[in-house]
Amino acid sequence: MDPIRTAACYIRVSTDDQLEYSPDSQLKIIEDYAKKHGLLLPQEFVFQEEDGVSGRKADKRPEFQRMIAAAKQDPRPFDVVLVWKFSRFARNQEESIVYKSLLRRDGVEVVSVSEPLMDGPFGGLIERIIEWMDEYYSLNLAGEVKRGMKERVSRGLPVNGAPYGYAYQNGEYVVVPEEAEVVRQIFARYAAGTSAIVLAKELNTQNSDRLWENRTIDYVLQNPVYIGKLRTGIHGRAFNGDGVELFNGKHQPIVDPTLWEQVQQMFADRKRHHRPHDHTANAKKRIYTGLLRCGNCGGTLASGGKADFWQCCRYNHGKCSQSHHTTTAAVTAAVVPTMIHDFETGNFLTNLNVESRFSVPIEQLDRQIGQLKTKLRRVREAYEAGVYTLEEFADSRQKIEAEIARLNEEKNPVPQDKEQLKAEFLRRNRKFLNAFLDPKTTPEEKNAALHRYVDKIVFNRNTNHFDVFYKL
Repeated sequence: MDPIRTAACYIRVSTDDQLEYSPDSQLKIIEDYAKKHGLLLPQEFVFQEEDGVSGRKADKRPEFQRMIAAAKQDPRPFDVVLVWKFSRFARNQEESIVYKSLLRRDGVEVVSVSEPLMDGPFGGLIERIIEWMDEYYSLNLAGEVKRGMKERVSRGLPVNGAPYGYAYQNGEYVVVPEEAEVVRQIFARYAAGTSAIVLAKELNTQNSDRLWENRTIDYVLQNPVYIGKLRTGIHGRAFNGDGVELFNGKHQPIVDPTLWEQVQQMFADRKRHHRPHDHTANAKKRIYTGLLRCGNCGGTLASGGKADFWQCCRYNHGKCSQSHHTTTAAVTAAVVPTMIHDFETGNFLTNLNVESRFSVPIEQLDRQIGQLKTKLRRVREAYEAGVYTLEEFADSRQKIEAEIARLNEEKNPVPQDKEQLKAEFLRRNRKFLNAFLDPKTTPEEKNAALHRYVDKIVFNRNTNHFDVFYKL
């Protein structure tokens, strides 16, 4: 008798489709299919998105991503993914092919319970045709929605949630007086020369119910909604460009048009005088990229336009209260002697977590053991349901229990003492330290060498001190 197969199911409902089955209806159809075909469908493998989640982009579907991550575990927790229709899996044919191929590499197939396919190449062709039709339907529907939104905006009515300063009531924007006053202050103070970073920090101090950063300040300052306008054709936070149209809204303006235009001119001047640079190329030249941390908030220190300048990212966005600017030369002057001394004396052990050597593998082993115990429980359920004979049940149980015992033995190794750990760390990493110290090594190679044995370098501005934390 063939071993019993375990199934997962994925459920998604689009509010745009009036013919959509409810989540409960989809689940009932899938459960009936699983029962008919001898598949176990445990509750923990029912992945259901919240209502209205779009199928266009997989990275915007958290339950879908959780299902994909679960499928990649070893041992494989389920053998097949059941969906009501292929359109529930994806409405983007490119993503559908990618994720189906990924699942198939792990031995997991995707089955539509309402769109049966014949075996062989012709069945695969039919599946591609169904995917293409689903994508066409989705694109056509999106076009209809966009046309409807544009028509509404052209009549002065909003189609999005209310921005800061307004509330959405009865299909229109209504001014919130307290918030509107904050918006006016932002425009006035920016026009007077106050930077977005300073404004964000001040507002974070004054308004605990909202987190401000320089990007949100810029968003407010460039949004024409505050002079009574509405926009269509916007992508993300783009305010102008091809396809963006402005219409007169029916809502009350908050900011004087003259002040708004003055601020837009300031943005244009700033953009014109800003010298663009290749962040990717420059990052490769920076020795400490990805390693420096702020001693105040723990955020990453990022380099500015110049390769030798570093600042806390959260400070730049108004989220950290203390500037932690430094230079590459200052980092090198402090860190290089520290690392040489640590390797000579073994002082790095104070920054090493001995237990961390085993934490990740133990977590993996515990997860595998848990999966095997779940599998053992399902085998027992299958035996009780009459799917397995007694002999088949006993054989499967013996194999699973033997694997659990092996993993438990692997889970409890004899830990090394600190002297052994020190010797191993030095043996593995001294060559990388030497490569970092070699003047012939390129900045890119120095950065790669550091990443092999350094976890982070924490800069404390108050003491002007750098702490080097190593990793096993």
